[in-house]
Amino acid sequence: MKTRILVGFLLLLGLPACSPPPTSGPCTTAGPILSGNPAVLYCFNEPVLSNAVQDTAPPPGSASPDKALVYDSSGNQGFLDPVPDLGNHGPAQDPGTPNGSLYFYGPYLEAPDSPDFTPTGNATFLAWVRVVGCGSGFIASLIDKYDPQSQTGYAVWLDQSGGQAIPKVQIGANTFTASGGFPANATVNSGIWHLLAVVVGGGSLTFYIDGNPAGSFPLGSVNAANNLSVLIGKSRLPNTNTLCEFAMAGLGLYHQPLSPASINNIYNLGVGVF
Repeated sequence: MKTRILVGFLLLLGLPACSPPPTSGPCTTAGPILSGNPAVLYCFNEPVLSNAVQDTAPPPGSASPDKALVYDSSGNQGFLDPVPDLGNHGPAQDPGTPNGSLYFYGPYLEAPDSPDFTPTGNATFLAWVRVVGCGSGFIASLIDKYDPQSQTGYAVWLDQSGGQAIPKVQIGANTFTASGGFPANATVNSGIWHLLAVVVGGGSLTFYIDGNPAGSFPLGSVNAANNLSVLIGKSRLPNTNTLCEFAMAGLGLYHQPLSPASINNIYNLGVGVF
């Protein structure tokens, strides 16, 4: 049986532990706390048997509704399963989160290319995740719009090493690795949710895990634009056939660099808040 991994999107450093955030609260924007509006926001709270996940980001941040279709691990259109591994029809509703989350175990989501997925400069990527240990060499693909042939676009994923989930980002030809990670020790319906944030702005890329900085790197001119679709739970990166299972309780993409204070406030508001 596959090792269960539940992952969240914001990166987690090996910094002093914070107390876990609240575990309730709807998938929602945090209003005036944020420095901008999300261009894409998936709450992952659709009912079982749904064949698509809806983008709930409102204007003016979002230019279009970026609906993501559900696929099984063979690439056939499917629907959200009530239980992981039950028929391999699509990602499953995770029983560990009352306000909505999806468990990815091979099936994935795919959304068409749109300007919402292609920030032209500054950006912030957020995800609530938790991870089960799969072992070294396994990855959890949170979002992928990367073309390895032209080396354009971007991808965000979690690598695993020494029992830790290590956040990584690919933008153009550049790969960035967070300075720390978080324990990959959750189960299908239990474990601590972590908030992962990747912020691009001011000529740098910075990771945050649960509101704490987890490494900052200079970022020169990169080409993050292409016309590929967006994959969630599947990867185009070379040598990534060993996909690990994971869960997300929401995913957000902004065309602004959220401030450290905003990211920390989002974390303190609890799981599913953006």
